[in-house]
Formats: sequence, structure tokens, C-alpha cells
Amino acid sequence: KDAESICDTLLAGSPVVVNFCGVERNDRQSIMDFVCGCIYSIDGNMEIIKKEEMYIFSPTGIELIGDVIPDGDNIPTFEDGY
Repeated sequence: KDAESICDTLLAGSPVVVNFCGVERNDRQSIMDFVCGCIYSIDGNMEIIKKEEMYIFSPTGIELIGDVIPDGDNIPTFEDGY
């Protein structure tokens, strides 16, 4: 159900940030397989924010600007004023 919601959002033209922290490995792989199929079919993009934990998926026509933080260290949070 989560994978379908992610794909529905992508198909509607919006990017999605996915946090897999706390998701079991098999569930994470199933979601990634489904979403990567969607990304491929709509010629979208995937960027790794933090390896195996956080990704940003975007449909075609959405440009991601900025640097990806290596390994997700020191990611700013709302508590940091961002």
C-alpha cells in the first residue's frame, strides 16, 4: 500500500522523500522494486539521501537542485532552524 501511495504521488507530478528507517529489509526491497519500476516507466529520477535509509524520487520534469549530503551525516532538521 505504501509503494502504491508513493507511485500515485509521483504520477500526480510531485516528488516524494522516503525514509526507510525502521522498515524491515524485505519490506524495503519490495517497496524499492515497485517504486523503481514506476520511476523507470515515467522517466523519473531517484537520488540517495542516506544509503539504504532515505531516498528522494521525482517525476520527469522536476529538477532536484542542491548537493546530496554524503551518507546522510549531519542532515539539518526543523529543530536546527531549517
